Amino acid sequence: MRPAFSVLFLTTLIGAGQGLFIAMFFVELFAADSVSPAFFVGGSLLVLALCGLGLIASFFHLGHPE
Repeated sequence: MRPAFSVLFLTTLIGAGQGLFIAMFFVELFAADSVSPAFFVGGSLLVLALCGLGLIASFFHLGHPE
């Protein structure tokens, strides 16, 4: 099985974004007082960037559903 590169990028980027989101959720849940808000802002922007790039990668797969 040889998946298309767009599928590899899609699953990797979206998985990384979701994993980072879940990790940040648990950091906020258990250590909210000792973490600066800049950490959450930067992490949220990174989550949006990773998921957005994964979404863009999914568009390249739409025309070639091998």
